[in-house]
Amino acid sequence: MKRKILALATVALLIIAASLLGGCGGAEDKQAAAPAEDYYKGKTIRIIVGYSAGGGYDTNARLFATYLPKYIPGNPNVIVENMPGGSSMKAANYLYSQADKDGLTMGTIDRGINIGLNTLVGLEGLEADVGKFIQIGNGGAASHILLVRSELGVDDLEGLKTAKEPVSIGGTGAQSLPAAIARMYDDYFDANMNVVAGYAGSNEAEMALQQGELKAFSINQTKAMPMIDAGIVKPVVQLGAKYLPDVPLAEDVAPTDTAKSLALILSQSNQVAYPFVFPPDTNEEAVKIMREAFAKVLEDPEYQAKAKEMDVIINPVSADEIQNMVSDTLNSPPDVVAALKKIYMVE
Repeated sequence: MKRKILALATVALLIIAASLLGGCGGAEDKQAAAPAEDYYKGKTIRIIVGYSAGGGYDTNARLFATYLPKYIPGNPNVIVENMPGGSSMKAANYLYSQADKDGLTMGTIDRGINIGLNTLVGLEGLEADVGKFIQIGNGGAASHILLVRSELGVDDLEGLKTAKEPVSIGGTGAQSLPAAIARMYDDYFDANMNVVAGYAGSNEAEMALQQGELKAFSINQTKAMPMIDAGIVKPVVQLGAKYLPDVPLAEDVAPTDTAKSLALILSQSNQVAYPFVFPPDTNEEAVKIMREAFAKVLEDPEYQAKAKEMDVIINPVSADEIQNMVSDTLNSPPDVVAALKKIYMVE
């Protein structure tokens, strides 16, 4: 009888012990899960913008900064800092080599730099290995529309080819994507153009076009349409997504195979308009949280309404898709690389 009581007591103790151990395990599981909820609590996230205030990159970043906290556990502060220089090369270099990798610093940099064009052609001043940036996503694929001042009487690419005097076209930085696009039309599409580079950002070049200082500029659809509707400019050709149904895509009117290849690869850069990235080796948990939050912002009805009001593009491309485009660009064939070096003014 005593042995039976002892055995029952032993079993009871084992059950209690197992229960306690199970309870401890549950607590440990909750503690292990806690960092995902508390990672950003009480912290401030910085978004580094590679251009000056007021342009498309800046506007897009500030709109995201307004809605991101809503979808990040811990409801952190989000601030925007402008770091213009070298068509966002300064910002790219900072993100690559100086920014902390704790998920508190992210950036939006020139789409040409991000897609790998600058790396591919070996532009001086770019120290970042952009293939190592961690893609978060982008707001939307853009169409770069080549605009020409209406008083020139140019309705299409043929009109630019036969222009009596070179048509001045703007670029944001001597070796920026807008300047490279301008040279592509001049060198490979036989357009009679004079590239005027060095504008601090698209906002400044757009103002120069409106005031007549420039006669042409390639800019995204949201910036282009008010000028088109006002009759200030006429659309000639598009690069990227086809936004205007009656205006041809550059690759469809390219006079040579080389011109078509250039148009296609530069078009791809417009598919990742306004990309957001983390520095290499950023904390994996932070990456997961931010990608999920980024996607939720794009689906937010209030964000969508505000974006429409502000003419901000919503046509997202996923982080994985962007990374694939970066890889494709960095593996371009030698003849395309040579042509890219020419329009980027790299020997």
